[in-house]
Amino acid sequence: MNFPKQRNVKQELDLLNKWYSKIINQYNVTEAFLNREGAFLTPKHRRQNAMFQGVRCLRIHNTQGLDFCMNKLVNYKFATTPIQMYYSVAKYKNGIAKTGSNLNDRKQEVEKWADEHYQHMTSYDFVIDIDSPDFDHLPEAKADTHTLINHLTENKIPFELRFSGMGYHIIIPHYVFAHYNKHFNPHENIINNIYVFYESISKRLSEEFTELIDTTIYDARRIIKAPYSLALYPEGVFVCWSFKSVWEFLTNNFTAYAIDDDLKFGGFENMYKRNVSLMNTLRWCETATDDWLKKIKVIKDGD
Repeated sequence: MNFPKQRNVKQELDLLNKWYSKIINQYNVTEAFLNREGAFLTPKHRRQNAMFQGVRCLRIHNTQGLDFCMNKLVNYKFATTPIQMYYSVAKYKNGIAKTGSNLNDRKQEVEKWADEHYQHMTSYDFVIDIDSPDFDHLPEAKADTHTLINHLTENKIPFELRFSGMGYHIIIPHYVFAHYNKHFNPHENIINNIYVFYESISKRLSEEFTELIDTTIYDARRIIKAPYSLALYPEGVFVCWSFKSVWEFLTNNFTAYAIDDDLKFGGFENMYKRNVSLMNTLRWCETATDDWLKKIKVIKDGD
């Protein structure tokens, strides 16, 4: 398999600085962070011996917030380690708590937030993570993803579809499951919390469709790669693209989302038009969710 261009640390840093200096990329990334927790983490292939491993509990509600986190908290213009951007699956009423700019002083504030954050949650999306073990298995992951999104479409379940760099994320919004009244407290009444509920759905989908679904990701502080951010691997740097249509998903393999040094990728020369996700093309009602969960045997008649 022909891989995109491989880069050393300096080349990755240069590419990241060029990508995130573009205002349209800042806007697209920032949109995902609104009222969620942000995180900058070092990619796996750069963690060994890296002084900076990552930082969580970032409050990013606009491009100014993104600039502050990049250039004040991690001093990114002078960084020696590349980062990847993540956001929380959970959404909070007023976003995450504000913390100081000094990483050492933030420790106590971050620990306090970690203990009580679930009390401020307003939603928690259902993420289906179809995770390829390596790039050689990405065609299999794509085929399984296609089968699964066809199943969701047939059952009138809205979703958003993204490329994650090493697989695909199918995101079903929290409102689809809100009428089941599952709570967000990870410590109490385990049977009725949303994490166990989502895990049960995920396991049924894994049994029926593909073992590439990661069924272990459902916890209160789960983070996933931000759409339109960059995913870094030894084989290349990829855009975490949010697909506008099934056709767009089907007609491009993973190499289409590898960017070159001029920030071009897969024929998409710019992202100046706001993305209209697949989620907006599907009509939904509560009975559709009930019928779907009965079909895959997560709930029974009368539940």
